Amino acid sequence: MAATIDPTLIETMEARVGVETRGELTLGMTIMDTRHHFAWTHLPLIHVAYRADYRRFLRLSGGKTPFNGAQIHPFSVAFFTA
Repeated sequence: MAATIDPTLIETMEARVGVETRGELTLGMTIMDTRHHFAWTHLPLIHVAYRADYRRFLRLSGGKTPFNGAQIHPFSVAFFTA
């Protein structure tokens, strides 16, 4: 949500992303194809946030997070469509 207010808070990359629906150990996990020699063209191409300026985010939010004041890990990853 903060990136909507200030897009410079995050750095993104385009990647093909899907949700594992058949794996025994990975059921429900998000997967991302980072191989450039073999792309999963059937998966949607989206922007994936891979870096965030956590201190600036906290200043923007007044030090509060949307999770009842719980701290958000600075390497939390967000997915959003292109």
